[in-house]
Amino acid sequence: MNLNRTAPAILLVLVQLVSAAPVRAQGSVLIMGGGSDRKSWASAPFEWFVQRADSGVIINIDVDEVAESYAATFIGFGADPSSTSMRIATRSEANDSTIASLLAAADGIWIEGGDQYDYVSTWDGTLVEEAIMQVFQRGGVVGGTSAGCAVMGAVDFDARYGSSYPEDAAYNAYHGDIHLSDTFLPLIPDVITDSHFHSRGRMGRLVPMLARRIQDNGESGLAGVGVADNTALCIEADLTATCFGEGTVTILYATDSSSVSCIPGEPVSCTRIGFDQLIHGTRYDLAARRLLTPGPGLAAVTGSAGAVQYRALTLDGSDAASADSGEVVITGLTGDELNAWYGNLGETAGGGDLPHTVIIPRLWQDSDYFENRWIGGMYGVARHPGFSAIYLDAGFSLTVESGGRITAHGPVYVLETATMTHAGFAAGRQSCYPGIIGGLLHFLREGDTLTLGGEMSAVVGEGSEAAAAPVTLFAAYPNPFNARTVISYRLAVPGRTRVDIVNLRGAHVATLADGYQSSGYHQLSWEPADRASGIYFFHVRSGGHRVVRSCLYLK
Repeated sequence: MNLNRTAPAILLVLVQLVSAAPVRAQGSVLIMGGGSDRKSWASAPFEWFVQRADSGVIINIDVDEVAESYAATFIGFGADPSSTSMRIATRSEANDSTIASLLAAADGIWIEGGDQYDYVSTWDGTLVEEAIMQVFQRGGVVGGTSAGCAVMGAVDFDARYGSSYPEDAAYNAYHGDIHLSDTFLPLIPDVITDSHFHSRGRMGRLVPMLARRIQDNGESGLAGVGVADNTALCIEADLTATCFGEGTVTILYATDSSSVSCIPGEPVSCTRIGFDQLIHGTRYDLAARRLLTPGPGLAAVTGSAGAVQYRALTLDGSDAASADSGEVVITGLTGDELNAWYGNLGETAGGGDLPHTVIIPRLWQDSDYFENRWIGGMYGVARHPGFSAIYLDAGFSLTVESGGRITAHGPVYVLETATMTHAGFAAGRQSCYPGIIGGLLHFLREGDTLTLGGEMSAVVGEGSEAAAAPVTLFAAYPNPFNARTVISYRLAVPGRTRVDIVNLRGAHVATLADGYQSSGYHQLSWEPADRASGIYFFHVRSGGHRVVRSCLYLK
């Protein structure tokens, strides 16, 4: 929705030597979530950007037409008058030594919004990228907004296949639109960024992308950083950061007790994901994942709502009236798509069938209301520390047992605040966007369980990492199929691995792999063009273990 927030040879050798070094934060980084940066909220982060450039030369770059106004903005905040804009539209230009020399001599580089794959496909591995890295590694500042924000992390959603819609990613972490890369501008270590975060419901794609990298690549130290419209995060060289603006910056990360399970074709399952959400004035340590200074809007809370009695019930995600079962009902979720942004959400007392909860049904129904619904749950728990926000989608449900144990029948998301330490809203801003420090986020799928109101929460479902099997074979996807299917499996330890396909009579059909394989996640495809329709079985053998799954081929 529209928010109307609306080198000479020696130098090049030096650039190449610097770019070969391990990348750690040596300079500063500014990431903006998009929206309108021509309003007063942007003055503080832009002024910070100019200061970190030591009031030197700042160059704004883009693949498409550049906005000349950025140079004027930076000069207005004290940057060198020779600050300028530069369009670098082709890989030939990106490998032009003169252009690279000009960039490498700058003190700050700014990347506009647009399409991040334009940047990745045009600049990745070129002299331009090396020049930007040289500016950063000698202590300069690099920043960007929207798509420019999206390419600043160690891992990028690069939009190779276009944008990924969160309601698709939430149902399949391996959706074909999701492509992650880790070669271009790895400026912020151990971070994957996302922009327009709440206005486009991108919690639904950042969590699956983060979970995939944790499971498939072993990057348990990776954090997801989602930046809202009209909001910026200014990151110092030591990875301490300050939030500025009208919205929030959401930090998501695995805790010591997190579990993560991603299966192709199924919703992601993860538990006890750390949830910290910053507001204007909040200072935060990105490396240690901890609050430094709450700022004027956050206040310390006890995080406890007290003991409660639960009773058995079922919540239907298709029924808007399911919200009435919570202790608090959030109003204003529909009607005006900007209610959360402009502070027009409210609350009334619910029936309390599920005490100490805020229930948000029909989560992914109508993208106009993604923002209101996600923020609505957060707004409720920020106003009622210790409560849990429960999000359900239409067509699915959850059941509650008398001890507070819930079972998901399809995708269910829970934001718990029993461990929350700080909550509040930006001072002087009429908004329902809350700051929350110390929350725990759970993404549940069919059969996962969670006990509400306790210090420890546990997800128990197929694929849980808590007790990883030696060989885990996931369901083929798609299944049934008529041309090609993909199987995925995970090895707990490395070793010789053989993957065979047999038919319903047990006859050997094909061998997809036979040799040494590393531990971790593996994926193979099968195209049985010359085979008859019918049921086939995948056999995966490794380390004396064998697992089998079936698939149905339909010509």
